[in-house]
Amino acid sequence: MNLSSLSCGSEQIARTNSEQTILLRVEKGFYHLGDIKKSIDFEYEGSVLGVLKEQVLGAELIRIRHFLRSVKTLELLNPMLLRKRAGTAEGDLGIGGEKLSAFLYTLPEEKKQHIHKQMQRLFDEFDDYDIKARHSGWKELRIYERFENLSENGLFPLPSSTEAKHVSDGFLRILAIFSQLQTDHSVLLFDEIEDGLNHEVMEYLMDEMVRATQQIFLTTQPHDFKLLRRRYCQEIGDACLQGFSDRKNTDI
Repeated sequence: MNLSSLSCGSEQIARTNSEQTILLRVEKGFYHLGDIKKSIDFEYEGSVLGVLKEQVLGAELIRIRHFLRSVKTLELLNPMLLRKRAGTAEGDLGIGGEKLSAFLYTLPEEKKQHIHKQMQRLFDEFDDYDIKARHSGWKELRIYERFENLSENGLFPLPSSTEAKHVSDGFLRILAIFSQLQTDHSVLLFDEIEDGLNHEVMEYLMDEMVRATQQIFLTTQPHDFKLLRRRYCQEIGDACLQGFSDRKNTDI
């Protein structure tokens, strides 16, 4: 990676069956597509694969590019960004969780209801969530909860409304993660998934990830690997979890 131009100066995509077939290779200022070799006489950021035209790439590389573009990384989820109001989501959640309110606003009702049921499974007091569209265009996320001691007669608790900026970090992280399980991304990446979550919540969250249609990669702290191994390694099979302890690389 060239840190000045932010471009990959060397990369390779190959098909490996009985023998290796190079589909795309980039080196020394040239890109190779099969037997074709051309000079890189244009500026770009990231990978050459992302800027070449479809008629040049061919069907196989187009499918690979589509797959890579559908990978979603959320390793920088930030509670401060999750709490912020947003105008438009531009089709997706931001890498740090920004635009959560606007993204939830754009989801179809069926997917909103699915997230609603997931949140109710985890939080006894949770009643609903709602996105208010302001005249300025900003979308505001509000959480509704029911508490017995706030009821008028002790039988029918009244819902209490709280703006997202006053909601706990863990609650917002879970809401953001569940929202991404409703997307068409082929791969989801999460970092330190357990941050702000207790083990009970973590177990349910992992159950939902195992059932998800996406391929999911996550990292977690070493002390949480025992929980994950005990509960999920038999289901995950060959894609078992690997962790790094402070002393050595340990396959768990």
